[in-house]
Amino acid sequence: MTLYHAEDLHGYYAYEFFSRTPGWHGLSWQDQAMAAHRFVERLREPFPHVSASVYSLRGLRSDREVLLWLWGDSLEAISEFVTPLLEAPVAPHLALVETRLASRRVSAYTGTEEDPPPPSRRYLFVYPFVRTREWYQPTPGRAWTAH
Repeated sequence: MTLYHAEDLHGYYAYEFFSRTPGWHGLSWQDQAMAAHRFVERLREPFPHVSASVYSLRGLRSDREVLLWLWGDSLEAISEFVTPLLEAPVAPHLALVETRLASRRVSAYTGTEEDPPPPSRRYLFVYPFVRTREWYQPTPGRAWTAH
């Protein structure tokens, strides 16, 4: 495990996974549409130092239906952004299944910080590993077998 100093970290990601509760299906379609609309409106409101994007997981996971991807300058800013969402009309009908946190840091290879993609992307790909210098410099034998 690699440890980093706080000054090396340049922002945080939060991945919030939700599923619908059984009570959601008891709502009329008008109430469902209104609650979902207010939730999305809240996501689109400008908030200092936090950006958000929401993705549907329907058909991909049986235990999760929505991924809320947040990135911000601090964990406190992300928390302040999420709190009103959990008070929205849709909140009683969403169960928070899992939260994952990650930190962003300056690249050891380029010396620059890579910004996250804009929230208008249709798909989000997350690679759950950290690249090391050894990963970038495989031995000749490993290079041939990797392809």
